[in-house]
Amino acid sequence: NYSDGILYGILDTENEELKEFNGDIAVIEIDEENSKISENFIENRKPADICVVNGVIYYSDKVSHKFLGYNPETDEETVLVDDKVYYPIIYKDLAVFQNASDGESLYSVSLDSGEITKLNDTCSYWPIVYKDKIYYQGLKDAAYTLRCMKLDGTADMELAGLEFETPVICGNKLCFVDLSDHRVVSFLDLENPDAGIQKLDIEAQLLELMMKDEYIISSGEDLSSYKLNHVSKLSYINGCLVFDTLYKDENGDYFADDAMYNFDTGEVSRFPWDYIK
Repeated sequence: NYSDGILYGILDTENEELKEFNGDIAVIEIDEENSKISENFIENRKPADICVVNGVIYYSDKVSHKFLGYNPETDEETVLVDDKVYYPIIYKDLAVFQNASDGESLYSVSLDSGEITKLNDTCSYWPIVYKDKIYYQGLKDAAYTLRCMKLDGTADMELAGLEFETPVICGNKLCFVDLSDHRVVSFLDLENPDAGIQKLDIEAQLLELMMKDEYIISSGEDLSSYKLNHVSKLSYINGCLVFDTLYKDENGDYFADDAMYNFDTGEVSRFPWDYIK
């Protein structure tokens, strides 16, 4: 989660010096050149998901899945939703989320008044909001669909039949990993949805990038057998789509990396923040 020059995340590292903070909230300040300025950790809070608005960290607790708001400046915490909350996303003064205590349907809660509203009766996943519309994955009769509706739950409609994960808004594009092929990042142009689902042309660039990786080159491994296995954990930072990659060879050995796609140039490059791992 990126807000006002601060990257918020949940630490998951193999670094021995930082392992004691695994599961804690990591707060990383960066500059416009994507360089780290500082980092610290908020301890004793184990979030499953994080959203940040005006310095307040909203998250679902990893154990209880209650939806909480925590202000690190005042050290005050508020319980907004007592039910089991998944996939929370903040839009304006609303948090939209899946309520696992009510058939995995979508709800919203006002961050100002605390009023909770039920939005649908459908098993729903990955809600995300763009221009007052909620886009989400619906599941009915074993069929997954990309759907959208208004903020009050009305005008619900199907946009495409597919199963996806980790959607993120990139400018006017809804980007996601299509689970029919984990190597592909697809997108829907939200200003021109009639164009349908499109794909980013990144696989060849990623393989070329991997072939130039200093770690693999120094290992002396035969790079020709490595293939892109999957892309995951999409996010949008400073005009770029950022994501994890995993490559595997014919023996099952694998290599993990981070990459970023620049929408202005169409180019893929390595993600420079190695310390996030």
